[in-house]
Amino acid sequence: MATSRTRRKEKQKKRELESITYHNVINRTSGSTEDNALFTQKEYTLSENLCIFIKLREDFPIDRINKYLHWIEETGYGKKISTGKGQISRVSFEKFEGFQKIENANAFVVLSNYIPEEGDYEREEHLEVLTKIPKLASDYTKNTIPFKKTFSCFTPGSLFYGQKREIVGKVLKDIHVDKNIIQVGIPFTLEVELPCQK
Repeated sequence: MATSRTRRKEKQKKRELESITYHNVINRTSGSTEDNALFTQKEYTLSENLCIFIKLREDFPIDRINKYLHWIEETGYGKKISTGKGQISRVSFEKFEGFQKIENANAFVVLSNYIPEEGDYEREEHLEVLTKIPKLASDYTKNTIPFKKTFSCFTPGSLFYGQKREIVGKVLKDIHVDKNIIQVGIPFTLEVELPCQK
């Protein structure tokens, strides 16, 4: 009889297709590749549909989002789009009303990377920290250094005590030699109710 762990692994294999790719090592100071330096990376491709949530202001036109999504479908999204990664195709695009108002909310959870602003929350309940050296989109790497400066952020699933505000987080400036380039750390958040603080 298959255990629950075995069943989970079998289900995960059905969702993911695994492949190994080779990459050049890039000198982050010079922005050029190193001689005779290769590394391998294991990559997984999801074989099921994903749900992506987009939070909009009330006055933001839906047709503009449709235009942006069409552009992403044509060009790809995220890193390595120049090698064919990040390809998406919409199955549907519709309004979602499933996020309910929590009457006694006293905390919030972030669903995307979060760079906190002072006063955003009272204390951390559960968090994971990620340190990144992000790379610019391929359109911006032709005439400049392809990497931004190193920064740290809280990752999705991090949980904080405090009243959720409409907007938490901040935008990092001075993240690249090109001062027009920024790093957005404003997450999608959901309010939750946790046991009272001790």
